[in-house]
Amino acid sequence: MVGGGGLLLLPALLLGLPAGTPAAHALGTNKAVAIVGTTGAAVTYARKAPVDVRTAVRIGLAALAGSSAGAFLAAGMSTEVLRPVIMVVLLAVAAFVILRPAFGTAPAPGPVTRRRVLAAIGLAGLGIGSCC
Repeated sequence: MVGGGGLLLLPALLLGLPAGTPAAHALGTNKAVAIVGTTGAAVTYARKAPVDVRTAVRIGLAALAGSSAGAFLAAGMSTEVLRPVIMVVLLAVAAFVILRPAFGTAPAPGPVTRRRVLAAIGLAGLGIGSCC
């Protein structure tokens, strides 16, 4: 699976949209594109590898909750505050991607435990859903 489009698209939207466009609009546009891309990637992945549907649905619901919370937060913030916050978060994500290029390329060793499932739901669902 491939990702990271938001690292390119979101700064381009923030810099390329007309002056005065709220940052929340750039976030919404980026989120709409991400939903389409993620759905396509998930369908492709599900066709080629076994998927634990129950866990995937839980992570998806957590992502939906995180996305909703992030949308409400972004809508309530002024653009002057939101733009720098977005750029700092994007720089942190870019640094992580550059410093850990192999992250996620191999399955974690060991059995799938309840703790790992809860961590996936919390980190992947809520964390990524609310900010990306």
